[in-house]
Amino acid sequence: MRICEIRLIAYGPFTDERIDLREGKEALPIIARRRELIEDYKNYAIAVLLPKNFRDERHGLITRLSIAENDSAQTLQAIETLK
Repeated sequence: MRICEIRLIAYGPFTDERIDLREGKEALPIIARRRELIEDYKNYAIAVLLPKNFRDERHGLITRLSIAENDSAQTLQAIETLK
């Protein structure tokens, strides 16, 4: 069975590049890939954007947590010593 000849003009999902295809069998993998990329894009489009200072703020909070855990361990050790 021969796939019928088609003329398809497709645009890349992230560029204005024009693709001119003559054979249906040539078009199928490109169409499938384009659909995958569009689905991926939909998943990324709903992602929450973090604030610019997120990394620094997170690092500071992790440092504070570590200090608090250390202080807690020292306090528990001092209480055990007093018993």
